Amino acid sequence: MDIAATFDHEPFRHMASKYRCLCNRMHSKQGTRYLGYLLVAIFIVGLALMALNLYHGTWPTLGLHVFVLIGIFLVAVCIILAMKTEKELLLLPAVLLCIIGVLVGLFFLIVSIWSLIDPQSDPAKVVNNFVVSSNQTLVDDNGLSENRGSIQVVSAVGAALSLLGIAICIWVAIVLFKYYTYLRDMKRARNPRNEVHYEVSTIKKGMHQ
Repeated sequence: MDIAATFDHEPFRHMASKYRCLCNRMHSKQGTRYLGYLLVAIFIVGLALMALNLYHGTWPTLGLHVFVLIGIFLVAVCIILAMKTEKELLLLPAVLLCIIGVLVGLFFLIVSIWSLIDPQSDPAKVVNNFVVSSNQTLVDDNGLSENRGSIQVVSAVGAALSLLGIAICIWVAIVLFKYYTYLRDMKRARNPRNEVHYEVSTIKKGMHQ
């Protein structure tokens, strides 16, 4: 016998499969908490790396580093506040970051595949600049012919990392969306009268149209 059948209103099922992740092994709330901790750790490590390389990088690189760290910090704060206040809308910046991550990953994936197929293309020149700066084999023609093998290796690794990054961003977005749905549904279950009032109001509006 289902115990829910003995209630006038079906009790909220906190552990429903639609709120779980990792093949139903973990609740999305716990997964979101771990994501918040991970972002805080990434922020701390990134801050330490920026401090160590403060006088070795260029100003554009430093500015990009600072911009990324600020974004990671703000998203981590939003996730923590969402869990503390149970306000699901605070999760949206993290979802937006995942979408941006997917788009960036797709861009690097296209560039990597392009340079892998055509080692003489413009994307290959960008990859070659990385290769040249790493092995100091700069020549008059940028070394595209000499560095062909290295360009293809770097491009293949870049494509693989891009795919991995896209997969991670999609998985994180799914976890966050499940937790967003959990918080939303839990609020509705706490205030069933408000939900009924909303549905009745919607029906009345439809009848008057």
